[in-house]
Amino acid sequence: MSIEKEKQRFEAIEPDTDKETEKKVIATDKKTQTERGIQEPYFIESEDSCIYLGVEVKKGNGGIMVPGKEAFKDYFYTEEDYVLMREIATSLSLNHPLLVEGGTGIGKTSAVKRMCADLNMNYCLVSFSENTDLMDVIGHRDVVKEEGQETFKWFDGKLIEAIRHGGVAFLDEYNYQGGKIGGRINPIIDAILNGDKKIILPENNNEVIEVSPDFRLIAAQNPPGMEDGEEFPGRDVLSSEKFGRWTYHKLPIGMSRKMEENRLMGMIGEGVKVDIAESEFRRLGGGVPLEELKNIPGMQHWVKKYAELKEAWEKKTKDKSMGKQAQRIYFNPRLGQKILRYVGNFYNGDINETWKNALEYYVVKMFKSETEKEK
Repeated sequence: MSIEKEKQRFEAIEPDTDKETEKKVIATDKKTQTERGIQEPYFIESEDSCIYLGVEVKKGNGGIMVPGKEAFKDYFYTEEDYVLMREIATSLSLNHPLLVEGGTGIGKTSAVKRMCADLNMNYCLVSFSENTDLMDVIGHRDVVKEEGQETFKWFDGKLIEAIRHGGVAFLDEYNYQGGKIGGRINPIIDAILNGDKKIILPENNNEVIEVSPDFRLIAAQNPPGMEDGEEFPGRDVLSSEKFGRWTYHKLPIGMSRKMEENRLMGMIGEGVKVDIAESEFRRLGGGVPLEELKNIPGMQHWVKKYAELKEAWEKKTKDKSMGKQAQRIYFNPRLGQKILRYVGNFYNGDINETWKNALEYYVVKMFKSETEKEK
C-alpha cells in the first residue's frame, strides 16, 4: 500500500478535527522538518574538540576501534540524551570514571558509542554476562605461525586494548561480572585510579604496560534484582568498595512516554522541538589549582557545609530514610576530593553556582526519587 493511501486510510478513522490544521503533505523528496542527528548549540564540533551542553572534551588520537558515525545517521537525540552526554563528557574531561545505572534501551550504550565516534576515540566494549571469559577482557596467548615457525603470541582483550592504546573502556552490565573476573580487573582499575602510570600483566610474562593518558573508563548496568516492577536477575548489589570507585548516576528504568514519543517522531522526520535551558549548560572555567581554591571568596564556607551535609546524607542512607533503591548508596571518603577538582575545573566566577552543579553531578544524581533529590 502506498504512503498516500495508508495516510488516507489512517485519517478516515481519526475523530473530526480541524482538517486544515491536521493536514500534512508526505513526500519523500522534501526535506524533513527537523535534523535527525545531533544539534547545535547542544553539540558543537571543532577540529580539536567536541562540546556537549557546554562541556568541552578534547578529541583522541583515533585507532582501529573508533566507531563510524554512519551508524547514528537516523538517530534522534532528545533532551534527556543531551543531558546524559553532558554527564559523560564531564567524566571524560575530569577523568573521573562514571557508572550509569538504568533500564534497558534508554540510551546508555548509544550515548557512549556516539561520543567515541565524535571524539575519534577507541570504543572498547566489555560486555559482562555469565558467559564472559577473562581472556575477552584481559587477553590471551595463542600459537601462531610466523615465517613458517610456530610461536606464542599475545592478543589484548578489550580492557587492555584501551589501557595500552587509549580510548574508552565501556564496561557494560558492570554488576554482572562475577567474582572471578571482578577479582582480576578491579585491582587493575584501582591501580589506575590511584594514579599508577604502569600496570603489570602476569598473563603475558609480567609485561609492563604504560597506561595511555587518553584511557578513560565508563560503566553501565541495570539495577540489581527487582526495581519498579522490573526484574533484572543475575546482577549483584555493588559493595561499598566497588561502588566507591565510580561517580554513580541513577537513570530511570525506562523512557518516559514523552521521551519515547519525541525520539520516534524525530526519527521519522517530524518537527520535534528540543529546548534545553541555558541553566543546563556546564562550562569549564579557566582552571584553578587546588592550592589556590582557598583564595576564592566563599570557598571555606562551602567546604565546611559539604562536610556537614555529607554527615547528614550518610546517616539518612544508613537508616534507609533516603536512597530506597536496589543499589545501596555509599559515600566514598574520596568524594570530597572529586568535588574539589570539579570546582577547580568549572569555576568561572560564581562559587555558589559551581558548588551547586558539583553537588548535583556527584550527589543528587545518585538518587532516583525526585523527592530525595530535593532533600
